[in-house]
Amino acid sequence: MLEKILKSKKTLKPYRVLTIDGGGMRGLYTAILLDTLARRFSEQRNNEMLDVGKGFDLIVGTSTGAIIAILLVLGVPTHEIVRLYRELGPKIFRDPIPNNYLQVERSLALWRWVWRNWKKAANNTEPLSQGLNHILHDLTMEQAYAKRSIALCVPAVNMSTHRGVVFRTPHNIYRKRDADYKLIDVLIASISAPMLFPLKVVDDPQDKDDYKIFVDGGLWANNPIMIGLSEALSMCEHCEGESKRPIEILSLSSCSPPGGNYIPKNHTDWGIQEWRVGARILSLALEAQSSAYYEMAHHIAPHLKQPCKIIRPPQSSPSFEQEKHILMDRATPDSLKVLSDLAKNDADTVYRLGLTQQSPEYIALANIFKDMPVSEHEGSITGREGI
Repeated sequence: MLEKILKSKKTLKPYRVLTIDGGGMRGLYTAILLDTLARRFSEQRNNEMLDVGKGFDLIVGTSTGAIIAILLVLGVPTHEIVRLYRELGPKIFRDPIPNNYLQVERSLALWRWVWRNWKKAANNTEPLSQGLNHILHDLTMEQAYAKRSIALCVPAVNMSTHRGVVFRTPHNIYRKRDADYKLIDVLIASISAPMLFPLKVVDDPQDKDDYKIFVDGGLWANNPIMIGLSEALSMCEHCEGESKRPIEILSLSSCSPPGGNYIPKNHTDWGIQEWRVGARILSLALEAQSSAYYEMAHHIAPHLKQPCKIIRPPQSSPSFEQEKHILMDRATPDSLKVLSDLAKNDADTVYRLGLTQQSPEYIALANIFKDMPVSEHEGSITGREGI
């Protein structure tokens, strides 16, 4: 009897979760990181194109991470996601916030930006909606799940209640509230960052005479790892015989610039300019809770009744020269180049760690990509357009 129990534990496949941080245009970094990792691991499998989305039972994405999450759930190849970011990014982020406000000329640029956008958002989401229309059409959350049976969670904030919400595909029989929401509405709701984009109006699918208004999910779950962990626990708990199923979470960042400020003791009376008319508050809040949620998940994992591995690949620290090009609303050619270089370098580092490190986390990371199904899209990665 004991041997039978031990055998069943060994053969129980891990419940695999991918969580993707928010970060605006820095989502290009995450897309290239995933694509490069898939390419490297595919070299061990006769250069077969891997279906990254199918490598996971659940994908959770916030803000720009929601874009990647939804496209992976639908089976869009990672190299195509990279192309979409490069093509659509400059069309979306047309009016970035001036970043070096301490210089006089840049300070004036900041106030000109404020004046231009005093009564409106700096950018709009229409180019994104149009650019993804040929993929998303009018697909609903329910249809997305029926298509490939990959669970999806996307956080946003309901402006009517000021409460965080999580849009879920109906993968849990007890949670079908969001089944009829359109993917495009869920996506735009999650990316609608304050000041950068307008609030998102979404018609209530259960009441055609009502609507809801949403803002960026990054305000409370920029790193959605805790959503991924709680959802995985819920799914394993409700599946018969899987209450002790192992959980593996691959948590991807979006290449945040180095954090922290040197602040002299006599320079603490910060006003509107130091806080960049609120932009610095937004950035600080996003980065602070991203690191905090990872720490929480990391400390909770060892105390669960089933094995749980948290994999958060390291990212290289951008140089001072690179740092100014990786802001969340910057989509210049220089920005795209810097994000690409950093992502490829980090992907190669993570790939080597996955092959050489004997830690449980990196063994799990390598196994995720080694077990990943082959893409149904025709052809292999050999000869396809590079990133």
